Amino acid sequence: KGKQLVHVTTYYKDTLVFFETQGNKDPEIKDMHDEFTLHDFKTWLRETIKNRPMNTRQTVNNRSVNKRLGLWRQLTAYAIKKRLFSRSDCMEDEKNYGIYDDPRDQSKPKNPLSIEDEDKLLQMCDDNNDDFWGDCFAVAIDTGVRHDGELNALCPQWVNWKTKRLEFKRPKTGNWSSIPLTARAYEILSRRKAVALKDPQNRFFPVSRSSIRHTWNKYMRLCGFQQKIKDEKGRERIKTLYQPYSTRHTFITRLVEAKVQAKQVMDLAGHT
Repeated sequence: KGKQLVHVTTYYKDTLVFFETQGNKDPEIKDMHDEFTLHDFKTWLRETIKNRPMNTRQTVNNRSVNKRLGLWRQLTAYAIKKRLFSRSDCMEDEKNYGIYDDPRDQSKPKNPLSIEDEDKLLQMCDDNNDDFWGDCFAVAIDTGVRHDGELNALCPQWVNWKTKRLEFKRPKTGNWSSIPLTARAYEILSRRKAVALKDPQNRFFPVSRSSIRHTWNKYMRLCGFQQKIKDEKGRERIKTLYQPYSTRHTFITRLVEAKVQAKQVMDLAGHT
């Protein structure tokens, strides 16, 4: 629905255009189930995405390819369900029908904030009378919670006010986490409790991923945590030293620096 439908339509159009380049203007499901065709589609797709006008960096990651392959699998599954195509005619009689995703691109490491830069960031929020975002960033750093579904869903019901711990079920893994609150985090949540209870969902920080990214980049600029670099084509770009998710990496790094056991770090970070 909505935005996703626009994306899926693009994936479908890419599929049709590919087959048109192969001289096939009316492709069928069986045309997808050929190893050479699959290989040619991936090759063609990478070049197509790389050369699109809006792709100024001319880069392609495997996720872009895999989204289209997911569509191929969905079309195949639907055709089999409606008895328009036989599973025996797939490249493999497996769940993925032989249409396997390419390995996911390895994510680039996010630098943890140094203690000095952490202080500078929070001080900059204070200098701009931005208590809300200063508190939001501080809690993110001190608890290491994921931004989407954890930080922006954090509510008073998740806080054990007696033991001063954050106790909640991780949306990503389904596991329960219990994180001891720092004095700073406990003070912020205590101070913001009354305001959070007035929110329709009782959230301390009712923010979106885009608003976090936008505000984060604003403070990275104000703090001077950016530098000019040149890409492979000699074009000048601005590189931000820290990404929004650096709050989580900072939390984990602080634990390691404090010589916390690896298993405990894993549990506190909510990793499986």
